This record gives sequence, structure tokens and C-alpha cells, in this order.
Amino acid sequence: MNTDPLAPGTLLAPSGATATATHYRIGRVLGTGGFGITYLAEWMGAEVAIKEYLPSDFAARSHGGLSRHAPASKASCSTSAWNASRRRHAPCCN
Repeated sequence: MNTDPLAPGTLLAPSGATATATHYRIGRVLGTGGFGITYLAEWMGAEVAIKEYLPSDFAARSHGGLSRHAPASKASCSTSAWNASRRRHAPCCN
């Protein structure tokens, strides 16, 4: 599964954006961890930080976007389900 960072210069559109001028432009990686990647980006002339939520136990980047996958172990699933419940998302498994 691919969890490589987005390439510098990648444009991300905010929800509902239609004009390219309102897109975020990825700059460099500020940090990475088990829950995702934080980037320095530019938005309408200002520097901003963007946190890409990409938990390695559940998701990876593919050519068509992001893909979800099942956790590697039951212990991972239990921890992840607890984390998901704290964010008010549905748990990953039964």
C-alpha cells in the first residue's frame, strides 16, 4: 500500500471550489506519523498547514485516489475502532 507523500506542486481543491485560484498548492512535508502526513502548502498567497488523514492501518493512496483496507490484526482493529468512535465515525469491524 502506498502512503508516500503528495508531490510538491500538487493542487488540492477545497470542497465546492470551482476556480483554480482557490486551490491549495502542496509545498513540502512538515511531518509524518501513523495517522497521516502534514504539509506546508500555499492558499491564496498565504502559507498554511494541511493534515492529510491517512491512517496506515486503514488507507493508502492509489492511482485512482485513496483506498481503504482492513486492519492487519484484531488488536489493531480494536484500537482503531476505539479511535474511530472518539471521532464519531463508524467502527471498522464487529
